[in-house]
Amino acid sequence: MGLRTSQASSAPLSKDLRNFLDYVDNRDVENDEYADELKDYIQNLSKNTELRNEYMDNQTHTMFHDEDVREARGIAAGKMEAVRGMIALMRNNGIAEEKLKPQIQAQFDLTDVQMQELFK
Repeated sequence: MGLRTSQASSAPLSKDLRNFLDYVDNRDVENDEYADELKDYIQNLSKNTELRNEYMDNQTHTMFHDEDVREARGIAAGKMEAVRGMIALMRNNGIAEEKLKPQIQAQFDLTDVQMQELFK
C-alpha cells in the first residue's frame, strides 16, 4: 500500500502517526498502546457475530440501494433520449409543436418540468 511514500510533505511523521500508518499497512507495530487497542477492538468486533451480521446486512442493503438508484437514473436518462429522438423524428415529418407536445407528454407520462427540458 505504501501510505507513507505518497505524502506530499517531507516533514517527519510523529511516532504515533507512523505506527498507525504501519498498522494500516499490515506491518507489525509493537509497544504502541493505540495500535494494541485498535487490534483488540477489531478482534472483538470480528468475534461478535450479531454485530458482524448487522454490518453485513447494512452493507448488502446499501449495495442493492445504490444499484437500484443507478438503474433508475439509467432508465430515466435512456427514456429521455428516446423521447428526444421521437421529437426529432416528428419535427422532421412536419408535425407542429403545439400538436406534438400533448401527445409526447401523454405517451411518455412526462411532467411539465421534463417537457420544459425537452422543448427548450
